[in-house]
Amino acid sequence: MHKLNARLGNLRLEEVIGTGAYGTVYRATDIYSSKRYAVKVVGKRSQLNDCRGQVINAHKLSLQQVSLAALNHNASHIYREIALHNHVQVHPYILSLYAVYEASDCLYIVLEHCEDDLFTAIVDRGMFQTYAPSAKIILLQLLEAVLYTHNKGVFHCDLKPENILVAEGGTCIRLADFGLASRSGQQVSQCGSSFYMSPERQTKRHSSLSVQQINAGNAAADIWSLGVIAINLFCGRNPWKRAHVSDEAYRQYLKDPSFLQQILPVSDEFAGILNRIFTADVKSRISLTQLREQIKNCDMFVLGQDTEERPATSAIPTYTKAPIPPTSPVSLLPAPSLKSNLSPLSHTSSVSPLSHTSSIFSTPYTPDVSPTAVSDRGVKRRRSEENEPFHFSLNHTSDVDRFDFGMSDPRARLFA
Repeated sequence: MHKLNARLGNLRLEEVIGTGAYGTVYRATDIYSSKRYAVKVVGKRSQLNDCRGQVINAHKLSLQQVSLAALNHNASHIYREIALHNHVQVHPYILSLYAVYEASDCLYIVLEHCEDDLFTAIVDRGMFQTYAPSAKIILLQLLEAVLYTHNKGVFHCDLKPENILVAEGGTCIRLADFGLASRSGQQVSQCGSSFYMSPERQTKRHSSLSVQQINAGNAAADIWSLGVIAINLFCGRNPWKRAHVSDEAYRQYLKDPSFLQQILPVSDEFAGILNRIFTADVKSRISLTQLREQIKNCDMFVLGQDTEERPATSAIPTYTKAPIPPTSPVSLLPAPSLKSNLSPLSHTSSVSPLSHTSSIFSTPYTPDVSPTAVSDRGVKRRRSEENEPFHFSLNHTSDVDRFDFGMSDPRARLFA
């Protein structure tokens, strides 16, 4: 692929690294520091082929400007996405958003550059499912990030491996893509990937719910998605295509919760945790705080899986033990890199923080994680869902290699 070599401030936009329903992501390099960034282009013109070798005419917006614009009832979804992302980005396991540029026909969102997404790490590299301690650390980091967003009144509503980026050699994750996220009190319509969508998300919404009920429902839906991601991490596959009675695998699970242990090599302890996640009764579903504690205390996730320490290899991330601040609830997590509020596009200007009193959120924004300097991270492609035939066979015992799904569906690679 030929490099674009278009200029946006101090950034040189080089090549496409991802495309999706709402735009295109380019790899970019700071012409002074040689540091890499990802630039998401959203709007009428997300492809920039006609800008090859040119300077892009765009002006920089402060993040506070964008957040205030998001308060407008008729505001574009991208302004709301930026505002919600900016509200929670200070957390070390959430992707950093550095700057926003506006042109006449599109927005340019400057983000951290990561090495891969979790889907690629699991499916293409087999990074975690062969070594339980690595998967456990990654899952705990993800739980910390989601718990932080919920405490800030932001619900992701589209948790899946493509929206979780991996950094620092696979030792850390960055939660990304808040395009479908909702704020406190905002009821969402059916959205997200069917593989990770909770059963209640696939039915008609109730029109008269309190803010507390709406928030509880949004939180429970995220928790369901986290359960499927946990199976992805430890087993390298999905439990079903869709949590609906039309799906044979899910229907079998509803009849007999031990079905998971018939098709997956999960331990009794991990199966017990999954059963508390995959309860159709939202009120009975495990809370995020409880889930974090149970994952922390779980000693065995997958039968016969390597849980002993071993030397590092190129495929298995290593972790350097470092003191964790007393405020950190998870002692297993590696010390996070510090984040910086410095704009990558100017060596002297800084990115304006979100207003601490913006009414888009139910509570004032009071960061409880100290900002710190960031390492290279990136944005990967967002894979589109394909409505290809999907087949399930019960011609198996507990041998997960015979768990037969239609491989024409790209998601079926998580079952192979």
